[in-house]
Amino acid sequence: MKLNGVQTPCLAHGRRNGTSVEQLDLDAVTKVSQALSGEMVLDELIDTLMRTAIEEGGAERGLLLFLRGDELRVEAEGTIRGDKVIVHREEAAVGTWPESIVHYVVRTQECVILDDAALKSIFSKDKYIAQRRAQSILCLPLIHHAKLIGILYLENNLAPYVFKWTRTAVLKLLASQAAISVENALRYADLREREATIRRLVEQERSEEHYRIVVETSSDAVITADERGLVMFTNPATKRIFGYDSVELIGKPLSTLMPESMRELHEAGFKRYLATGDRHINWQGTELIGMRKNGEEFPLEISFGEQIRNGQRVFVGSVRDISEKKRAEEAFRHLVVGTATTTGNDFFQSLVQHMAQALRARCAFVSTCDDGKHARTLAFWNGDGFGRNFEFEIADTPCEKVLHGEVAHYRQGLRGLFPRDKILSDLKAESYLGLPMLDRSNRVIGHIAILDDKPIDADARAIDLLKIFASRAAAELKRQKAEDELQAALQESESMREELAQLAHLNRVSTMGELAASLAHEIKQPISAAMTDARTCSRWLNQDYPDLPEAQAAASRVIKDVARASEIISRVRSLFRKDSPHREEVDMNEVIQEMIALLRGEAAQHSIAIHSEIAPDLPPIMADRLQLQQVLMNLMLNGIEAMKNMNTPSRLTVRSQYDHNGQVLVSVMDSGIGIPPEKMEQIFNAFFTSKPQGTGMGLPISRSIIESHRGRLWAVSNSESGVTFHFTLPAQGDASRAA
Repeated sequence: MKLNGVQTPCLAHGRRNGTSVEQLDLDAVTKVSQALSGEMVLDELIDTLMRTAIEEGGAERGLLLFLRGDELRVEAEGTIRGDKVIVHREEAAVGTWPESIVHYVVRTQECVILDDAALKSIFSKDKYIAQRRAQSILCLPLIHHAKLIGILYLENNLAPYVFKWTRTAVLKLLASQAAISVENALRYADLREREATIRRLVEQERSEEHYRIVVETSSDAVITADERGLVMFTNPATKRIFGYDSVELIGKPLSTLMPESMRELHEAGFKRYLATGDRHINWQGTELIGMRKNGEEFPLEISFGEQIRNGQRVFVGSVRDISEKKRAEEAFRHLVVGTATTTGNDFFQSLVQHMAQALRARCAFVSTCDDGKHARTLAFWNGDGFGRNFEFEIADTPCEKVLHGEVAHYRQGLRGLFPRDKILSDLKAESYLGLPMLDRSNRVIGHIAILDDKPIDADARAIDLLKIFASRAAAELKRQKAEDELQAALQESESMREELAQLAHLNRVSTMGELAASLAHEIKQPISAAMTDARTCSRWLNQDYPDLPEAQAAASRVIKDVARASEIISRVRSLFRKDSPHREEVDMNEVIQEMIALLRGEAAQHSIAIHSEIAPDLPPIMADRLQLQQVLMNLMLNGIEAMKNMNTPSRLTVRSQYDHNGQVLVSVMDSGIGIPPEKMEQIFNAFFTSKPQGTGMGLPISRSIIESHRGRLWAVSNSESGVTFHFTLPAQGDASRAA
């Protein structure tokens, strides 16, 4: 299929020329994209993704499958109940999805769209499709950095052709964002799980046999104190954390390891505990401030317990330096705050500011690169504020390595390595760390970097954090480009609508010209009748004894004949109008009756009878009445044209009904010469005609009009003779499901 002018790998069937472009709520798409990008908790992310995909896609059921190693597992199932989407996290039973389609998507990493699964395709033999009687199916891969993360499967078994290309465009945009967010959430969940596992291991009850080994090798400081609050023992980790040798602490108050502002509070609280048993702080996992030997204050987490040894009360504590944890939490806060609440230029400014603060760098910027030679910054943070954006040549700069897809790290001496880079000189930069921004096919589309006037150490944590920032920046850049392409497509569609309206108007004018003689005859009949009745009325009034009842009856006939002529003229004038399309509630049966009345004279000239089969209580539709009149007139005139040269009496039948898919179905059946099977689809191509004076535009315009109303127009051969044209339109009660 083709999306916004870009060829997208997608296996589909049932697409036809003239697919309409539907209006998209870009604000809603942006909000949903932000919601997905800002969600780091996996359960919440899955719930948001499933609800969004089902609601935006118009599906009635959906599955989310993750690739865990080599195994594909169902993570969630979403279904429609009433007007709500219900998401279940229990794994769906095997056989409740078409395995051939899912395996195809896993193997090819391409999406699959079946407009009508009942039609013959390479998946027709799938047991699920046959048993479920599936109609509309969409299966999308979730891919990030050319890696398959999972599968999003949607289906709607109420109607075919549900997944229009505009819906698919939105779902692809959301799937791309979801793949990034899912991978980040899985990574975050793994980190949390590892942290929880480590904590559980540290806090496990230690046996006496292994106590000494654990204490000696522990990365946490282990300290014991007596009931006077004096240090009795410290392990090797205590020196690494606090800077004191064991001999420097033994016999000293435990408050030596605290800032002076906390010492009196601790000592008073400890004395109160010894006297009353009341604790002034929680003894398990409490965060406090410690002080190193050099006077530096830092965050720590303590857990204390009380033992009786040789009849004496001994207090054993485990002290953990959580400086790195706090920095990671602060970095994560910067990541979320800086990338989850804004879009556009504000997004990139927020990103570089929080990126610099999270990594404690003086400068940070994000750039875009389209040709591999030139780069342009999207946002630039310089110390304590935003700098002006700039463009630069990539050659002979530290960015050159990054924009070839590699991580670039220059710990120090940066200006000496790149003496021709004037920007580095202006910034007095001495160190650099940069990462590429990649699109779905691993093509470099830009990069992010931090700079400083002091050395930058690129540990694994810093690089992982920058990778997440780069991933979010790349996703936002792709979202902006996709939004621009969608906006351009909508503008193009508006131009196409105007052109279609112009062609439709010319088609109506041309058709009415062909009907001029017939319409003149139709109008002349009531006018002649009115003239005769007027003379009769005058004669009854001019007698010596005027016959008023007879005169009144003749006058009534005059009024009726004039009204009939006026109605015919009004219908003709409406078809000549050149108004902008206007949607309103339309009774399709009224439109049928109007066109029969207008074309009955044309049909009678060729001995053709027009017969109607109108379904009672037909629901209304939201449509442009004038455009539906034109479609029906084109189809009925085609039928008359096909029968007018036949030697036998002919009949044109117009039928309306409410079909099993909840749509209004209109059929126009003739008994004419028919259409060869190989030309059944060609007749809807522009400029294809079998008439000597035909333009070949009537049927293409009619199909475009019907598809712009979210309907379908097609033709089939009759069993005996002639052709039947069918078109469907969503009923007013079903419009929300068809949208």
